[in-house]
Amino acid sequence: MFEKLRDKPLASSQERFETLIGRTTQIYGRLVLVDSVRIDGKVVGNIETAKESKVTVAIGASGEVSGDVTAHRVMVAGKVEGNIYASERVEFH
Repeated sequence: MFEKLRDKPLASSQERFETLIGRTTQIYGRLVLVDSVRIDGKVVGNIETAKESKVTVAIGASGEVSGDVTAHRVMVAGKVEGNIYASERVEFH
C-alpha cells in the first residue's frame, strides 16, 4: 500500500513552486495557499489550500510542520506532526 521513494527527488521537474520557505524561516499561524509551496524551514500551524485549487505542498528534508496539512498533493521528506489530507496523493521520501 505504501512505497518508500528514496531514489526519487522530492520535487519532480514538472512541479513549479511559486513559494519557498527557506531553512532559516519560521512561520507561526495558519497558511492558506493558492500556489504550490516548498517548505525547507519551520511552520507551526495548519496549512490549507484555497478551494478547488490543485496545490502541492512539498516538505523538504530540513522542513518541519507542526499542524495539519490539506492540499491536492503532499510530498514529505521532512517532519510532520499532524494529519495529512490530500485529494490526489501523499508521497513519503
